[in-house]
Amino acid sequence: MKKRIIAILLACTMVFSLTACGDSGDIVGLPDGMEDMSEEELAALVDDYENGELNEEVVTEKKETGSSSGGLAGALGKKTGQAESVSVPKLGKRITSDYHYSSDHEKLIFTGSMQAPLVTSDCEKDFPELAKALKEAADAAFTSYEKDAEDYTDSAQEQYNEDPSFFDYGNYENHTSILLRRLDDTVLSFADGWSTFAGGAHGSYVETGHTYDVKTGKELLLSDVLPDVSGLNEVLKEKLLEKYDQAEFFNLDEALTHYDPELTKYQEGADYTQYSVPYTWWLSPLGIEFYFDEYALTSYADGSQTVVIGYDEYPRAFAKEYVPKEAGSFIYDFNMSTDVFDITGNGEADSLRVSYDYDGTNHDYYNGVTVFVNDQKDSFDDNDLWIYRSSYRSHYIRLKDGRQYVYTEGFVDDDHREFFVFDVSDGMVKAIDRTYLDYAQSVLEDESDYNENMITDPENMELERIFYLLSTFYGKRVYHIGADGMPESDKRFTVSNVAVRNTLTSKRELICDIVDEDGDVISPDETIDSGETFFLLYTDGETYVDARLLDGRIARLHITDTEYPCYVDGVSAEDCFEELYYVG
Repeated sequence: MKKRIIAILLACTMVFSLTACGDSGDIVGLPDGMEDMSEEELAALVDDYENGELNEEVVTEKKETGSSSGGLAGALGKKTGQAESVSVPKLGKRITSDYHYSSDHEKLIFTGSMQAPLVTSDCEKDFPELAKALKEAADAAFTSYEKDAEDYTDSAQEQYNEDPSFFDYGNYENHTSILLRRLDDTVLSFADGWSTFAGGAHGSYVETGHTYDVKTGKELLLSDVLPDVSGLNEVLKEKLLEKYDQAEFFNLDEALTHYDPELTKYQEGADYTQYSVPYTWWLSPLGIEFYFDEYALTSYADGSQTVVIGYDEYPRAFAKEYVPKEAGSFIYDFNMSTDVFDITGNGEADSLRVSYDYDGTNHDYYNGVTVFVNDQKDSFDDNDLWIYRSSYRSHYIRLKDGRQYVYTEGFVDDDHREFFVFDVSDGMVKAIDRTYLDYAQSVLEDESDYNENMITDPENMELERIFYLLSTFYGKRVYHIGADGMPESDKRFTVSNVAVRNTLTSKRELICDIVDEDGDVISPDETIDSGETFFLLYTDGETYVDARLLDGRIARLHITDTEYPCYVDGVSAEDCFEELYYVG
């Protein structure tokens, strides 16, 4: 009996190594009799096992009464090779979205979405103050969003009552997306990209900045980064006039006088001419960026303005602790355009823009994607390309070796995310290739909303691919940017997100190799009896799926045809296993 319990614990340990922390209700495929146990109970069992105190009575007692051993991560770390402390936090996004229809259910009248960054559970111990600060900010942001969504929906319903045809070509919108600007062992800096439409001639897009000290969790003030801001407006004016046509500005000197470095929100004055506004800023790998939204300095038609004060331009102006120690590879998120990077290498900022192209066939979809660097461009515009509107996002990537890429993405017509990869090195734009990849599901302290990882490091991008091997599941692994610019990995996929269940029961004898934890064959051509339980662990996506057996061994199932429903050693998977589940 003890041998069987140890085998069960081995299987349970692997379950948690794949799903990280979470309630036991989130765990799929635990062996019979273990499904209802909490993390604390399982952690206690592992402690007992390691201390040589495990027996059948202990299992029964723990299941009935529960026991805590100081947290699952600590208890299972010895068994799963838990990562050492890290110097840069790993981030996930907490996400919610809304689709509201008219009272007669005839028209979609409002769509909304909200994102907020959170420290992932496996990094909370290294960044407890940052984790706490981001969660508090996220809670406040989501509460505000929920109220805004109600207000937008009420206004949209009033518009619908007056003119239902208004919604034939769109709906009211309120979307906020997280745009990473800098992340290292010192600073997390990001922008909220906020796009809205509530009737009228056009929508609106603005950004707000947030910068945190990753060690203390403090959200930094402008004065923390620039201790002496005297002369700031003169520098900003000079840079704005260098970059933009002077004729665009209303009255630049007067407009800049309203900015107050001590403010964090708008402050009204005695009349409409007396007001004060905070600067919108964030830190990037290059320096401090100042952003002025639509109408702040110019007309709507002239859009927003962004200028950068480089760390090397005014080195004595910056608090030295927030200046990057060295230039490294980075990811910088942007919405549709940015003009802060010298891509061509001529010493001046270049215009980088992504255009999602629409052929007029179906207003719910884009039909192509084009990247511009100044007047250079290239596109993906296949006849069968259908990208959901409002699902796009873009990443500018610069590697330490000087290569530059744009990874832009969107959900395509089969509901999967597709990355479109462009090489923009030296300002020449080349569409390289496209690939189906998705963000790995994140493990966050707050699990009340949908969540996914953020990609923050081009050498360490945790992404998923969907597979239809023995069932529908996602495989997760860490990617880096290869020599051709495409994401590549020398790792196997870890089964990470199973659509229905991740345990299979065989209904015939199967010939499998037995492999070790690293995937190396230790005993070839073993016969596995009918009725055995296989817990899915790893795959290369093409030739094998590795699965844990109840006795703790790992069996390699050889896939000889990946087409649905796939074949195992030349035999249809449906003839090898009971109840295979496929979705999509």
